[in-house]
Parts: sequence; C-alpha cells; structure tokens
Amino acid sequence: MNSCRVRPPLLVRRLLPAVNPFLALTVLVAASLLVAATVFYPYDTLMCWLPWAEASGGWRPWAIYAKEPSEYYPVCNYPPFFLYILTLIERLRLILNAPSGGLLAVCLVKLFVIAAHAAGVLVVYFGMCRPFGGKTARRAALLYALSLPLFVNGAMWGQADTVLLLAMVSALVALAADRPLRAGALMGWALSIKLQAVCIAPALLVYTWRRFGWRATLLGTAAGLGVLALITAPFVLAGEGEKVLAAYKDAAGFYHLRSLNAWNLWNLANDIDIRWRGVPGSIANQDDRLAFGPLTYQHVGILMFAAYLLLVLVVLWRRARRETLLDAAALSAVGFFILCTQMHERYIVPGAALLTLTGALSLTRLTVAAGFGLTAFLNQVLVLYSNYLPYAKRPTNFVDWCWGFFSMPMTVLNLALFAAATTAYLWPGEGEEAQAPRPPAPPTPSAPPSPR
Repeated sequence: MNSCRVRPPLLVRRLLPAVNPFLALTVLVAASLLVAATVFYPYDTLMCWLPWAEASGGWRPWAIYAKEPSEYYPVCNYPPFFLYILTLIERLRLILNAPSGGLLAVCLVKLFVIAAHAAGVLVVYFGMCRPFGGKTARRAALLYALSLPLFVNGAMWGQADTVLLLAMVSALVALAADRPLRAGALMGWALSIKLQAVCIAPALLVYTWRRFGWRATLLGTAAGLGVLALITAPFVLAGEGEKVLAAYKDAAGFYHLRSLNAWNLWNLANDIDIRWRGVPGSIANQDDRLAFGPLTYQHVGILMFAAYLLLVLVVLWRRARRETLLDAAALSAVGFFILCTQMHERYIVPGAALLTLTGALSLTRLTVAAGFGLTAFLNQVLVLYSNYLPYAKRPTNFVDWCWGFFSMPMTVLNLALFAAATTAYLWPGEGEEAQAPRPPAPPTPSAPPSPR
C-alpha cells in the first residue's frame, strides 16, 4: 500500500504537537474516571440503560426487547449491538452484587463508553499511521482524545455515542488504508449500534466505487450486511425480529419538532419566528406544519440535506483522495445535524468527532474542529446539567442563564463554522492541495526496448 506523508502547516505543527498517543490515552482515561461518578443523565441511565440491562438477566440480550414499557421505563428502541453491552453490564453487576440503579451500576455503564472512546484513540493512530504518516496520525489521535463532545457524552453523560464513533471511525480509517472489504464489515457493525451511522454510508460507497470499482463496492456492501445479519440473528431467532425492525423504522419521526435543544439552523429559525414574526413557541417548533405549498418543515430539512449530501459526494467523486473521504464523512454528519429537523443536542457528536480526523492537515480544518468541539461540548453540558441538577435537588438558575446567554451566539457560530468547512471542502487552498495525500497511481507498463 502506498504510504503518503503529510506535513501540516507550521502553525498547526506548533499548536498541535505530535505527542505519544499512549500519553494522550492515559490522560483521557484518568480524566474520564475522575468525573465518571460525579454526574450522569438520569433518564438515560436510570430509566433506560439499567432497567433494560436488568431485563436481560445477564445472559439474554433479546429479552430487553420483550420488557413491557411502563410509566417509568420506556420500551427499548435501540438496535441490537448495545443490548449485548447492557447484558454484559448486568452480568458484572450481579457478580459484584451491586444494587440496580445504584452509583456503581451507573459507573459500570460508563466504563464501557469510556473504553470505547479510549479504543477510538488507538484506532485513529494505528489506522492513519501508514496512509497519512506517523506524526499526522499522532496529531489526529491527540485531537480525538481531546474531543470534548466525546468526553461529555461518555464520561459525564453515560451515552452510547462513543461506541458508535468507534465503529464509524474504524470503517473510515480502514477504507482510507485501502481495505474496502474490512470497511464494509465495520460499517455493518456501526449500523447495528445506531441508525445515525447511515449518514456516512454514501461517502464510503462513492469512494469505494471510484477507487476500487463496482466489484469491491458490492463485496464491501455484502460484508456489511453480513455482519449486521450476524449481530441481529439471535434476536430474530428469539422471536424479536419485529422489535429489531422497529428500532430502525421508528428512529425518525419520534418527535415532530424542528429542534430539540439542538444549536442548528432550525434553532435560529425558531428564534426568528418567535421574536420577529410573533409565532407562539409551541407552534413555531413544530416540523409537521406547512412551510412551502404541500411541503412541511420536515420535508424542507430533508431536501436541504439531500442537496448538500449530493454536493459533497460529487466533490468526493471528482477528488477521490483519502483526506477528502474523511472530510466528506465528517461534513455528511455535520450537515445532517445542521440541516435536518428533529435533531437534539447529541446528534452533532459524530460530526464533531469525525472532524478531528483531518484537523491536523490544515489550519482551517483545525479551527473548524475546535469550534464544533466547543459548541457541541457546551450544548451537551447545559442539557446534561439542566436534567441532573433537579435530580440532585439543586437549583438550575445558573444553567438556565447560560442557556439563554449562549444559545443564539453558539447557533450562529455553528452555522458560520459549517459554511467555512463547506467552502474549504469545495475550494481547498493551494497549500492544502499540494500537501494532500494522493491515492497511488496505477502501474504503467514498461516501454519495449528500442531497436538498435
């Protein structure tokens, strides 16, 4: 495989040292363990994860789907893979004789999501080392380790997005390393964790077809479907096939709202409608009301994202390079959050994390990755504490003030960063173009010896 060495600009090299990835990993794990027991999201952990885990009995993950919902415990609407993790968590809880719903059980959940963030650091480093060079891989691993959105999501919140990102990043770096079959299999793993992974699938398909041809694309797709089938097979055999299908089919349309605390385009639209157009807040945020003719705001969001994704894929087809693949995947995830309705604050986490993969390649990329890291961190932290503090019987006055103060400025900053990232993707600067790693050229036949 051709190994392309990338030398980032001088300012990026000064701002982002190529530290040992194991040092970054140690700092990440230590910081995560320090905060793991201090805060968590009560609804996700106490009303979803732990009751679902208990329903498995520690050995039957498919039994989680069979658990009847109640006033306090919702029906499980997650795809199968994370249910295996919940089953293992329950087995460990039973071995430790820890009370269900206690702090130790909450920390067991967090250990797995922290481990997924840490494993992602190693995947980034070892996966990017050959195609991009050791120093660039170290810088990318450092950025991924320092990803504040992932830190909040895993160590503080206790959510599953770090597990999803582990699979998504594994698929991307495998394809960047010219292994389309492995990338397809890993993409199947990602889809078994959350349907949100599908937003990067078009970029993988276009790049694979452009670089390796239709045969590799079909084989990679078959590998992904095969892995997905293997993971879901025990649930189907246990008679829970309909619940598995519902976890994917019902992932959209759960809330018909334009924005659920998400600092995206629709948060700005809500503010304009309420402040300047006098639309009541309960009506302004509905995405199933008509926008243009027969189109609802949900349709408008989908159409905008489809047009944006098409633009990203056209550029990827014309400039099928490794760094363009990573950029296209990150922008697909960010565009999904910015342009679609029904987004909540955690939907930006995949995009913000994927931006770190190429953050070391140029100053623009580093600025965008840092900017989205800041806004996604703050968006999650404020939502997290606005739910945790009432559970802990503490006042939320300061959090409420911060939300009112930061919501619109951070929304505008997100839109500006999105525009800057898209502009840089469409028209890369001369310096970036020159430094970008190119795919290996096909071998040329040797010329026949000239007659004497």
